[in-house]
Amino acid sequence: MNYSERGSRGKFVPLRVALAIVTCAMIALAFIFFFMMNGQQIFPFKYLPFYIIGFAGITALSMLAFKNKWGSVVMLLITAIVSGALVYGINFSDKVGKLINRVSAEETVNITTMQVAVLKDSSIQSIEDLTGERLSFSSTMDPQQLEKMKSDIDSKVVGVSYNQETGMTGLAKSLLEGKVSAIIMNSEYPKMISEIEGYEGFSDKIRIIYSVDVETIVKKDPEKVSDVDVFTLYLSGIDTFGDVMQTSRSDVNVLAVVNLKSKHILLINTPRDYYVPLPNSDGVQDKLTHAAIYGVENSMGTLEMLYDTKVDYYLRMNFSGFEKIIDTIGGIDVKSDYEFTSTLNPEYTYEEGMNHLNGEAALFFARERHAFIEGDNQRGKDHMAIIEAVVKKLTSSPEILTNYQNIFGTLADSFQTSMPEDLIKKLINMEISGSDEWKIDSYAVEGEGEKRTSFSEPFSYLYVAMPDLYTVQNAKDMMEQVKNEDTYQEPTTTQGHENSYYDNYKVYYGNNNDYYDEDEDEDYD
Repeated sequence: MNYSERGSRGKFVPLRVALAIVTCAMIALAFIFFFMMNGQQIFPFKYLPFYIIGFAGITALSMLAFKNKWGSVVMLLITAIVSGALVYGINFSDKVGKLINRVSAEETVNITTMQVAVLKDSSIQSIEDLTGERLSFSSTMDPQQLEKMKSDIDSKVVGVSYNQETGMTGLAKSLLEGKVSAIIMNSEYPKMISEIEGYEGFSDKIRIIYSVDVETIVKKDPEKVSDVDVFTLYLSGIDTFGDVMQTSRSDVNVLAVVNLKSKHILLINTPRDYYVPLPNSDGVQDKLTHAAIYGVENSMGTLEMLYDTKVDYYLRMNFSGFEKIIDTIGGIDVKSDYEFTSTLNPEYTYEEGMNHLNGEAALFFARERHAFIEGDNQRGKDHMAIIEAVVKKLTSSPEILTNYQNIFGTLADSFQTSMPEDLIKKLINMEISGSDEWKIDSYAVEGEGEKRTSFSEPFSYLYVAMPDLYTVQNAKDMMEQVKNEDTYQEPTTTQGHENSYYDNYKVYYGNNNDYYDEDEDEDYD
């Protein structure tokens, strides 16, 4: 060997050392990535042979390339790129794990804001001024939340007495007529009372002097469900901005029946004003939206009674979370059945057909009902169109992988769910494995507007939607078809049945509420 050959080989040594280091690092990263993904139970094992063969092949080529300068250069670039991809994958796995741990915690916290209100011109300025005064509360308030609030007041004020009133209007009336100095109420009450005829503007006539956030701990079922292939998920959209833990009325009430084997999702929308008994109302009907004031589990129980089915889990989101998620995933493409301009924000006009919407535009699209002849029924259909668009975006768009850090961070803060860890991991694994696309169908049950008394307001008439039990039965049949993997067919609502709403409703539920027979008032929220 002459001097020039030795010199050339000497210059080649650093390149071989670099290749050896990067190859060893790649192998180590490959093992770390596999064990992290496997530990999260989201590694797609159907790709394991390709994974092993691929890394074994790259390692073998790197060893062969040691003898050739340009071969070493090429393999150094390849191993460096693969190592970078593995670092990205390890970070991805870590973020997924943290997201799963956060959203599938063994318990969730629901916050109900309880308030003390006085008349706007009252001389009472603070809770301390209530010494010796009389306070009213509603008979329909949650007993545990009420007791916590009364205990808190008693710890701060001496000599307070309490008076129970029937319903929300009874509560409002006791304050407006000077029967009591202050009232205890859920923070949702002012909006609800202001919607009742004769009590318009109630929110503007009162002043809040004290508020307490009452926390309710909801424990999840610890049962593992990794072998479950069919489940029903309640999708609840609450009408507030801010903290998703805040209890509020539910404007979106959609059941998603999911069959993992057939990759089929059926969305069933129930109008917010459906007139149904609640689990805590002793058979007395109320608006479905009011069930959520007593907790998401109360809404789930209401729908279980309506459809005679088990609702396994819930996913709960508010306006803020809705906007953030859609903006973070780059917007969604939603099909509109009609061309219309938002009555809530005239800046937004939607075309018949497909519309690309950001978070705010999607929110106004979802909240619209006054622009449609079908009103709330059409709003329910639009809710399902948005859900379908979000699912398609999350399961098919490459933007999800490239922007996963922002998306996972947004998701973790934007919703609550009772879905167990095993099931969430199973769903993620299915998407990573690249299986067939999801088939998504939707159906909306219908109702006819009337005015009725209710559990929350037994002495005043509220606008409600009397269930069309033919469409309810259709929904029940469809849910069973999807659960049993039968051939799915969307039924046509039965037509031509006289008294198909009210008379059949009495057969189904009984008629234990007063009936208002004047023309319905559709000016409701």
